[in-house]
Amino acid sequence: MGWHRGLLVPRKAGRSRQRVLTDPEGSGQARPHLPPELWLHVFDLATDVPGALGLETHSHDPFQLSQSISGREPQSLLLASMSTKRALVRVCRQWRVLATPVLYRVVIANHKWGLRALRRTLVGGDNERATLLRACVVRFYCIFDGHRAPTDYLYPYEYLAEIIRALPNLVNFTVRTQEEEFLPWYAGDTTVPACVLEALAERGASLRVLEWDRDVSLCARFDELRGMLSHMRELRVLKIWKSCPRYTGSRDPTPLVLPKLEVISLDDFSEHSPLRFAVDRFESLRELCFRAPPLPLGRSLVSLASVAPQITRLTLGSAPDGTCPVHDAVRIFPNLRQLVAWYHDWHLFPPGLQLANIEYLGLGRELARIRPVLHVYDRLLDNLASMQARRLAVVRFEAHRFRADEWENLRVRRPEVFAGFQALARSRRFRLENWRGEIML
Repeated sequence: MGWHRGLLVPRKAGRSRQRVLTDPEGSGQARPHLPPELWLHVFDLATDVPGALGLETHSHDPFQLSQSISGREPQSLLLASMSTKRALVRVCRQWRVLATPVLYRVVIANHKWGLRALRRTLVGGDNERATLLRACVVRFYCIFDGHRAPTDYLYPYEYLAEIIRALPNLVNFTVRTQEEEFLPWYAGDTTVPACVLEALAERGASLRVLEWDRDVSLCARFDELRGMLSHMRELRVLKIWKSCPRYTGSRDPTPLVLPKLEVISLDDFSEHSPLRFAVDRFESLRELCFRAPPLPLGRSLVSLASVAPQITRLTLGSAPDGTCPVHDAVRIFPNLRQLVAWYHDWHLFPPGLQLANIEYLGLGRELARIRPVLHVYDRLLDNLASMQARRLAVVRFEAHRFRADEWENLRVRRPEVFAGFQALARSRRFRLENWRGEIML
């Protein structure tokens, strides 16, 4: 069994390895035969990544969707799952037949070489096997180089469009930058050719999730993006972290009608935003996420008035001054039940917040390094204690992937402060959680 460099998909089947199906003691007796359905269940358990398909808009974890603002979607877990699937299809001929559809359910094009390899596998030859593999693909996950613009300019976008068009059952299309490191900022924008937008529009009937990382610009024109979205009436989740770099759209655009859209995540809320809440129609919308909310948020009340009563979950990144417009948020969205607020640092969380209807509160800190000045945690504790939130059931401390151990460090360095947070949670009868959703004992 050989493997394409940069892409976790099989290239060529080799000899079956029947010996793994015999008794490990060497008796030569075959293991008991199991029905294919049971093997498939075992494969699913062995390779499961929660939220891998991105379709769980009603997750048991109320914070699952809001976590995308911290860039913490488990890219590494997806890659590890693909490695496990790769191992399964190499065990024997029977497992290869059973596990191949599982392997191709989520395909990952790892940078340029991965995309070329995926194209060779799925559309390089007109044969029955390629047709069957294309039908298995539910999620197409592309990993770009991010702000390394010269690399992105050389990206084979025509191959990307060709693959998208060839996937009849595609429900989730995701473009992300590599997760392992901070990428250098680049002032220019790498725009995606119209062929990719046209291919996505052709797949609009099947797409349920569209996500594009903020480090890769989605389109060159405002109208092109809206035109593409108009073909996606079945869309449930839309995450666009990059506004169109060239605003050339009409000030009175044709309204977008996306009746099944439930979740919207945007990088900002400005005239460059591809959506117009004052005219667009999103009857099923219930969750909003603004990575860079305007300040004051109250100025956006007029344009959000049409959807504000529908919203029950809201995630706000930190504003330019490092604060988060929570006061405006609870006023604008009267039916809010979950709020995730990001601040530049913990001491900016305000005292005396009135969160009468909030049941789930997430708090995140944008500052990259662990704070050496520990009094900010004392300030946060005091301000949390002054908060009025009679319905509050859970407080979760969100974390960027680069500093997920912040609260463990606080437990060691200032155990008395950490104990203060635990005591507050007990006295107010809410659950205090870390970013994984585990109770902070």
